[in-house]
Amino acid sequence: MGWIKLHRQLLEHPLFMQDALYIKVFIYCLLKGYHNDTEIDGIKVKQGSFITGRFRMAEELNLAPASCYRVIKKLESSGHISIESNNKFSIITVSSWAKYQEDKVSGKSKEQRAQEFTDKVLKHDQYPKAMLDDFISYWVEASDTAKKLRFEKQKAFNIERRLGTWAKNSKQFNKDAAGSKIERALSEGERAINILNGKT
Repeated sequence: MGWIKLHRQLLEHPLFMQDALYIKVFIYCLLKGYHNDTEIDGIKVKQGSFITGRFRMAEELNLAPASCYRVIKKLESSGHISIESNNKFSIITVSSWAKYQEDKVSGKSKEQRAQEFTDKVLKHDQYPKAMLDDFISYWVEASDTAKKLRFEKQKAFNIERRLGTWAKNSKQFNKDAAGSKIERALSEGERAINILNGKT
């Protein structure tokens, strides 16, 4: 799911300059490769790999099986991909897939990066613990498929400055909330007095 990276140097590679089919099939392989190690029907598939067959691949690429096989074998001999085959299927792996496709922040898992962020935030113990917890919860949020945590999507993120802004906003929110409670209490008190005085 999502996007892949392509280097401009592909345009200058002799293999891809020979025949547009090579770049078509190579990009197909990049798109099909799994972003993480996985298991499908008991078959372990490594990152950058996918399960396929010559005829299925040819059909998806709208190529003749012979042409598809020729291109795949050429990509294998040039070192762009590796192929593990048996009598049922093939597992194609894009060479150096992780080097080019992994995001720079993914050397560590999201959980590890979230914990490092948490540890840094909790050092600012001049702020209430509840506020720090809310801050952490908001900025380490990420969907299951997202590579980056929310704070990693920012162009710049200075924890000290962000905490200062968060604290000011929290104080204003609490002040407004307290003011609303007081206003409601006064309003209810005034209403009670009016009832007692026979006013509606």
